[in-house]
Amino acid sequence: MAVPNIITTSHNNEGLSVFIESPEYKALSPYVGILYSSDGEPVNLNGNADLSKFNAHHFNDLIPKQGNIVLVAEWPAATDSRDHMHRTLSVDVGVMLSGSVECHLDSGESRLVRPGDVLLQRGTKHAWVNHSLTETARMLCFVMPSQSVEGAKA
Repeated sequence: MAVPNIITTSHNNEGLSVFIESPEYKALSPYVGILYSSDGEPVNLNGNADLSKFNAHHFNDLIPKQGNIVLVAEWPAATDSRDHMHRTLSVDVGVMLSGSVECHLDSGESRLVRPGDVLLQRGTKHAWVNHSLTETARMLCFVMPSQSVEGAKA
């Protein structure tokens, strides 16, 4: 995955808005990388406390226990993960940046997610298929923890 160019803003000592050095991009796999996270709400921006915590944090999981994670995910051409359907205890807001993927649910339903589409995934069991034989699909995701869904099949 190409590392995205992250442009970050903050405040200087006079309280003016400025651009600063961006936090470290954290690759979790060849296909998923974390751009930003916070450990709770509201986010403490004073003295760039949020960025210091992010830079010091080592991620073992995509789903935060509290706070949120912003990540980029890619599906190479001809990816099919239907044999690995999974559920996350999270609300994921995904914005398709390029390419397209089909989101499959355990009910048998599926929907194609195209560039500019927003997927609001709420703790559902899902899998992904990139039907393109040539194009990688890329999605920006905002991940927030959720409670487990009563009655949802494991």
